[in-house]
Amino acid sequence: MLRQMRPAEEPISEALTHRLETTLGRGRPTALPVRLSEPRGQVPVEEVYCEVCNQLVALVVFADEANDLGQLEDCARMMYMHYAWHNVPTWLIGPQYCGGPIPQRRANVLQVWPQHGPLESLRPEEFNPRIEALATQHCK
Repeated sequence: MLRQMRPAEEPISEALTHRLETTLGRGRPTALPVRLSEPRGQVPVEEVYCEVCNQLVALVVFADEANDLGQLEDCARMMYMHYAWHNVPTWLIGPQYCGGPIPQRRANVLQVWPQHGPLESLRPEEFNPRIEALATQHCK
């Protein structure tokens, strides 16, 4: 039925367009919206699973753009639906800072689920045992 209506509507549409253009002018061209160069709002998340039952036991969110507590809190708000839905302990980790070898560099770490913890400045050797304990102690 749509195909039958198109030939009948074309002359009406063309006449209406012609009348509008002669009365109001052709108008100005519309610029296309600027496209962002990179996607925004994508934050890497590591899922940690139990070694025995393979159930999700923790989330670690890498907030590489979050250099202070306020930016970590912004990331926490952005990711809230994700970690609340999974309902497992969740930490946000900011970028590493300070010089020296990578294992000695500190990063801001903020626990956001199930309880909101204080901002901590930890090295990997201080943080990793927490995650490893969740993965190994889950089914014991």
